[in-house]
Amino acid sequence: RLKLLNKEKEEKILKEEKLKEIKNLIKKEQIYRKNLEKKAELLEMKLKNEEIKSIYEDENNNVNNTNNKNLELKNTNFMNNVNQVTFNVPKSTINAKLNFNYYSGINNENEKAENFDLAFATLTLTEPGAYGRVRRNGSQVEIIEAKDYDEASYGPPTGEINAGLYLIDCKLAAQLLPKLTRSPKSGEYYITNLVALASQAGARVAAINLGSDQRLLGVNSPRELSDMEEFLRQQIVDGLLDKGVICHAPDLVRVGAFVEIEPGCELTGPCEIYGHSHICQGVEIASHCHIEDCRIAKGARIHSFSHLVQAEVGEGALVGPYARLRPGAVLEEDSHVGNFVELKKARLGRGAKANHLSYLGDASIGQGTNIGAGTITCNYDGKNKHRTEIGEHAFIGSNTALVAPVSVGRGALIGAGSTITHNVPEGNLSVARAKQKNFAQRLLGRDDAD
Repeated sequence: RLKLLNKEKEEKILKEEKLKEIKNLIKKEQIYRKNLEKKAELLEMKLKNEEIKSIYEDENNNVNNTNNKNLELKNTNFMNNVNQVTFNVPKSTINAKLNFNYYSGINNENEKAENFDLAFATLTLTEPGAYGRVRRNGSQVEIIEAKDYDEASYGPPTGEINAGLYLIDCKLAAQLLPKLTRSPKSGEYYITNLVALASQAGARVAAINLGSDQRLLGVNSPRELSDMEEFLRQQIVDGLLDKGVICHAPDLVRVGAFVEIEPGCELTGPCEIYGHSHICQGVEIASHCHIEDCRIAKGARIHSFSHLVQAEVGEGALVGPYARLRPGAVLEEDSHVGNFVELKKARLGRGAKANHLSYLGDASIGQGTNIGAGTITCNYDGKNKHRTEIGEHAFIGSNTALVAPVSVGRGALIGAGSTITHNVPEGNLSVARAKQKNFAQRLLGRDDAD
């Protein structure tokens, strides 16, 4: 019998070694394939850049055979930028620093620009700041960057600045882009120099002034970024108020452009809601909350100082104060997550409660279950994450450590202070702690008075 057992053991070890060897071969094959894919992508990018370079060299020879040897168009980053402007966008282009949320609202201005080879929007400001200056000289128009503007050469500024919105014929752009040169002061290529080049080439150029609408201002400095953020924040909050959302301390409420908040919600500033969050009717969000890419169902309440990211909060659920819901956290209807409780990839069933000082990660908690204060799921063994499954209507005593992978059955009771390392069957009481021992103080060498 011992010989048979040893033989079976040896066969088992051999099988495990073979299985391990096969897994290693598969892993090496996967790595090899990934490396091949990366090499293919790099080769494709290289070929694409060579093709773009060839196109511009041919165009340059056809349009202008004068000495343009110092244009440095072989710079890869610059060539990629050129490709985006002239090939990916058929006719119009927009400055990356422009308020894109407002861009869709001025498409009617394109009609004025359709009859020109190149048209761009301008604004008139009392304080032009760091925006590119527009200089008109009869039929000639050009844009001069603020850091390159010299009053001795160009005269006093008129206050008219470049708004960063252009409409340009792609054939004209292909002819003019190779003629761009670096600024002597900054060493940069300015796409805005296309305006002067087009004007000098006799193309039809129009600078369309849109007044002083701040929604078209670009961003060139941290201060301008801050001003634009505040402008957009106020615009969004005003829209929410008009729609029927209650905002207490509205000046301290920050809501992202893609957030959806239904009428009847109540927000108290300061609070922040970002990403593609959806806040349903009747939700109350208290002050000092951060919510990002979350869905919060009807009637839920988010108490102060709670932090939620990529989480779902069910109808009538309560969160916080001082709660943290990390990605993958799901609270079903009427469930509670209280102060200093953290959830990550965990589902809290309907009516389940975790009200105090707990960490629940990679876990599923059944309907009506109560999680005692100080409970943690020990989901990480130093290498892998493991799950904890807790059935319906279970009771987890305070200061319990659930060492995953482990399951607790429906209606089970875990005694306080237990460390659970094995599955607990349905309806069982489980206590896993050292037996309490009491000693008389005199046995410990202490006086009765002490």
